[in-house]
Amino acid sequence: MNKKSLLLSFCITSFVILFSTVFMAPKYIIILLDLFFYIGIIMLLIGSVLLIIQDGFFTRFINNSRRFYSTLSKREQVIQDVEGKNGENPSYLKQFPLLAYIFPLGAFYFSLSLIGSLITVQLGR
Repeated sequence: MNKKSLLLSFCITSFVILFSTVFMAPKYIIILLDLFFYIGIIMLLIGSVLLIIQDGFFTRFINNSRRFYSTLSKREQVIQDVEGKNGENPSYLKQFPLLAYIFPLGAFYFSLSLIGSLITVQLGR
């Protein structure tokens, strides 16, 4: 299943759940919109953290702290001289393929709950 059809199936399922709740049990529409809001916010938060890690934001902190602690420790400097390490730092970049799914779904659930809440407030519940 490709990415677009998976995202489309989640969106259609969410609309079906929302509209069936509106017509079958309208008193639970606020609870459903709250649930969509929480799902959207959590997915956007997780996606943001994964994006920060994927872009290598913490790599400089890790490399600088290793360099700092190795200059403080004379034993570490001797070990690096004996092993012949020239101080090259490994890259800590990581790819998250789920990031392509998390952001659009989080944005969809967030916007769906926002629009649904605005409509609910305007119609007077």
